[in-house]
Amino acid sequence: MTKWQRRLRLGLGLFVLLVAAAVVFSLRRPPPPPQPPPVAKTQDPNAVAEFARGTVTQAKGTSQEFGLRYERLITYKDGRSKLYGVTAEVPNRGGRSFTISGREATVAGNDGDVTLRGKVELRSSDGLQLQAEQARYRSADGSVRVPGRARFSRGRLAGEAVGLIYDQQQNVLSLLKAVRLKAAPDEQGRDSGTIESGSATLDRREKTIHFDRGTRIVREGQVITSDKAVATLTDDEERVRQLDLRGNSKVEGGGSASGLQAMSARDIDLVYGEDGQVLQQALLQAKASVVLRGAEKGTNRRLAAERIDIALAPDGATVTGLDARDRVRLDLPAEAKTPARVITAGTLAAAGTPESGLTQAVFRPRVVFVETAAKDAPPRRATSDRLDLALEGGFDTIRTADFSGGTRFEEGTLAATAAKARYDVQQGILHLQPGGEKRAVRPQVVDDQATIEADAIEVGLDGRKVDAKGGVKSDLKPRRAGDTRQGGAGEPPRETHLPSMMKQDEPVFGTSDALAYDGGASRAVYTGRAQLWQGDTSIKGERVTLDDRTGDLAASGKVVSTMLLEQEDEQTKKKEKVRSVATSDTLVYEEALRRAKYTGTARLNGPEGDLSAPVIDLYLVEGGGEVERLEAYPEKAAAPPAAAAPPVSLKTPDGRRATGARLKYVSDGERYDMVGTPVRIIEECRETTGKTLTFFRSADRIIVDGNEQTRTEVKGSGGCSAPRLD
Repeated sequence: MTKWQRRLRLGLGLFVLLVAAAVVFSLRRPPPPPQPPPVAKTQDPNAVAEFARGTVTQAKGTSQEFGLRYERLITYKDGRSKLYGVTAEVPNRGGRSFTISGREATVAGNDGDVTLRGKVELRSSDGLQLQAEQARYRSADGSVRVPGRARFSRGRLAGEAVGLIYDQQQNVLSLLKAVRLKAAPDEQGRDSGTIESGSATLDRREKTIHFDRGTRIVREGQVITSDKAVATLTDDEERVRQLDLRGNSKVEGGGSASGLQAMSARDIDLVYGEDGQVLQQALLQAKASVVLRGAEKGTNRRLAAERIDIALAPDGATVTGLDARDRVRLDLPAEAKTPARVITAGTLAAAGTPESGLTQAVFRPRVVFVETAAKDAPPRRATSDRLDLALEGGFDTIRTADFSGGTRFEEGTLAATAAKARYDVQQGILHLQPGGEKRAVRPQVVDDQATIEADAIEVGLDGRKVDAKGGVKSDLKPRRAGDTRQGGAGEPPRETHLPSMMKQDEPVFGTSDALAYDGGASRAVYTGRAQLWQGDTSIKGERVTLDDRTGDLAASGKVVSTMLLEQEDEQTKKKEKVRSVATSDTLVYEEALRRAKYTGTARLNGPEGDLSAPVIDLYLVEGGGEVERLEAYPEKAAAPPAAAAPPVSLKTPDGRRATGARLKYVSDGERYDMVGTPVRIIEECRETTGKTLTFFRSADRIIVDGNEQTRTEVKGSGGCSAPRLD
């Protein structure tokens, strides 16, 4: 026998055997025996006759049905008889022989009642023994009553009760008080246990045993308790078909290594297999709770609900089905590599196979999933209308968790919403997906750093990695004074920075086809029609990378940047906002240098003029908002042919055009320095050339080849106006 499979068989066989004992008590009183010769003198003055040492035999045909021996027999005027030292033998009754004895027997005169007193004992050929101080047979209803304590045993089984009634007409045996059954260990020291109950009733017609006024069953470490219990037996009364516990019902301990460990509810129904030993189903109702053994010691799982229906495999140990209703709560404690989890919902439906156990579970509605990854880490909390779990080894391993219907996932400052979400528990990755409806809410991730919206988003919870695809929209939140933000998992809070070309206290918006954000590296990479902007400042390209730890930025693929920079008006001497637009193949901004490097057919159109060059470096003042200087020069490569056009070209805001090999502009004094072989500057229809050229736009001065001149060395057509001189 296994632990769960034979939990009640311990004492139920005893009750079946007691019926045989009761049958002996209920035998009809035999017809009066022939009167032996009377003794000359009687010791009892009320007696009619007295006899010593007699034997009475009742036979049917050639078979003996009943034999009675006594040491002394007295009959009275009222028809009563008393027998002393009585022993009755019933051979071959129901395949067994019985012997019943007592010190004294009284036979009523008219009603036929029989009462045995004094060490009443019954023995059967199959080992059954019954002891009591008194037993009474009532001929009116064919019942047998033992008013005091009755003890009984058979083989390893023994029991006792105070008060016993056998109703022959109804075929019901009742143990009235203090019922206790006990099984001694077998030869291997196993299968011992006890059953205790306030009372018990065996109904042989209904094949049931009712335990009342408190029931306690203990067997090999397992304890079953309830206020009442009803055991339904097989037709041969040898096995238990079903056990129904009613009121404060509990089943604790003794479960298999992978099965049920404990159950509790107001009512519990236990259904067994055909052999009456293997548990096949358990139904718990009202404040139900089930404990399943975990993979590691001390990690038992607990399921609570108002109603729980459990199905088991043929082995009686593997759970293959769970159906829970109303206020469902599943507690999965932490293990070495698994965080603690709690799931609540309205219902739970779980199913599996005998070979694998539970393989899937569905919770709904009002699902709340809470996971505590570490002691000091914030819990992960998800809510949805439905949760589908893919299981391995029952609830020992959750491979994936699929949320659907109004899904929201939270962890610390992170909040993710979507119509559907798949949580890859093993990888720690959250997949956010849109619903099938036309106007379904798109997936969105929000934390203290940014808001990201896309058609699909993948969040790596360990390290806060975000991979968004399809119509990505982002909102990088402004940093307040003294603001620090949490890094990846296990990282301390850190300062965040935006490039100085942007304001630190305003949000930055972004769009792209895809976005990959690495919280551990503090890097966001926008790809596919990418754009970042803040007010009038924007960066466009096929790929834009932003590092919010350093404030660095990079862009590539048809780059267009727009900045609104301050410039001092020459006439009013007041600063004004001026738009600066740059295009190039790539852009690299380094916050440490406050330098924006444009390479690959770069062009910058701003307050400094319209500048074209292979490479343009734009330096901002500390804090951004203004140009400190800029440089334009060729890429590092072999020298261009002599006939090639100069790589650097500039058109100043006042209409002058200059070409050369390199240009440096300094905002202080609005000074332009250009070198080349030669340097050319064209204004209106005049051209000035030289080796080097320095131009002060604020003072309208030009220095060529180190000799200060004002509009000299001019080539022009005859229609040109005369040079303007200082």
